[in-house]
Amino acid sequence: MILAAIDIGSNAIRAVLVKDKMLDSNDKQNLIIKKRFSLRLGTDVFQTGYISDEKKQQLFLVFKEIKNYFYQYKVSDYKINATSAFRDAKNGKAIAQEIKREFGLKVDIIDGSEEARIICQSLLRRNLIPNNKSTLLMDIGGGSLEISILSEGKLTFSKSVNVGTLRFINDILSGQLTRDYFKQLDLIDEIFIDSPRPKGNCIILGTGGNFRRIQRVKSVLLDKPNEAAIKREEVPVLIGMLMDIHLHSYAKVLKIKHEHSSLVIPALLIIQRLMHYWPASEVIVPKISLNHGIIDELLIKHRLLKS
Repeated sequence: MILAAIDIGSNAIRAVLVKDKMLDSNDKQNLIIKKRFSLRLGTDVFQTGYISDEKKQQLFLVFKEIKNYFYQYKVSDYKINATSAFRDAKNGKAIAQEIKREFGLKVDIIDGSEEARIICQSLLRRNLIPNNKSTLLMDIGGGSLEISILSEGKLTFSKSVNVGTLRFINDILSGQLTRDYFKQLDLIDEIFIDSPRPKGNCIILGTGGNFRRIQRVKSVLLDKPNEAAIKREEVPVLIGMLMDIHLHSYAKVLKIKHEHSSLVIPALLIIQRLMHYWPASEVIVPKISLNHGIIDELLIKHRLLKS
């Protein structure tokens, strides 16, 4: 049985095809296809409220390729989840219906709490959340921030807010921060008004592509290629160093794609504000994404996931 998970994010679309096994962080044996499409739906949606005709056409080209993969590998079942950009787009539901008519593929537009639940459960199944510590789980996307708090391995708080790296910048090419980007950071403060306070030992887990980008930036600027975690004291240092590097030099200096360069500072600003409320010494970055959780849900549906 071949299963497919598609995550339509604000920044990119990620497609994964796997055999009928639980997908782990370094599992290449069961992985058939792992594909990323840099569509950046959020650049339109967060400024105009709509997915533009141009982005819609690009989206349809992506789905044409995905549908070809489904035929080629004889996909038995799939799940397609669309997140922040589709949630915010006034024409999101209409475009999802068009995809259904054109390609016969159902797109589920999920809310932030469901997104947080899927990621959290994925980490719990892989025993990546300790039972003896207060854990803050954060997933930073292009358009939304999902926060989950766990105590003794049990979820005690979950919230999603419209804070994301694409919302911080005026233009993806210039990378210029919006004049009121600090209002995005202020939304983070509201998360913790009613959230439970951390008790005892605390850790932070960070999921999503933004954390992996920061790891690469850290390995270059701080010359720490073998350190996976992002330490508290390193965050302001990296922000200061990046402010001194011209954006057009990012890709060469930082060894990341130019299209990703402008997202690094917004991600670091979000992390810095979150660490103000959660007294952990570092952010641990497990190699787990929303698609791992989507695959898990399909395995549970077919009763193939062993407890």
